Amino acid sequence: MPKRSRIWTSDSVLSARLELKQAKLEGFYKVDHDYVVNSAKVAKSQGVKEFILVTSMGSNENSMFLYPKTKGETERDVAALGFEKFLIVRPGFLEGPREESRLLESVGKVFIKPLKMISNSIAISMEDVAKAMVVGACSTEVKGKEIWENATLLEKKSSFEQLCKQ
Repeated sequence: MPKRSRIWTSDSVLSARLELKQAKLEGFYKVDHDYVVNSAKVAKSQGVKEFILVTSMGSNENSMFLYPKTKGETERDVAALGFEKFLIVRPGFLEGPREESRLLESVGKVFIKPLKMISNSIAISMEDVAKAMVVGACSTEVKGKEIWENATLLEKKSSFEQLCKQ
């Protein structure tokens, strides 16, 4: 990696590449894995101590499906860099406005609403994910590698209002 001048002067990087336009399959891995891992490498080389990464519920480097496999490999490869704090954020179905409509998401929305009444591990708003990430970045309790699944994100986002009052 070429030597760069210091581009980050903070201790934390929050990586939230939320897909707005569907990438072609050949570009998906490059964007969701390579760009994220390379950004993490640059951050680490610049002295960044904390990295917060949004992946997805079901991320698994051993999956036979491209999406969860890519997310899992990204988690693994960023973890290998050895940040002092590495928080992995795994939201469920992301609720919120989209620029484009996707058939599976449209169908999924019909089932999500009733399921949310039963379980808090199904869906979350993009805004609540962002709030939980800020709480994670400010937390002194998170050390080493930690994973926050959807239910934890919903818990943590409620601390955001208190954090903002400090």
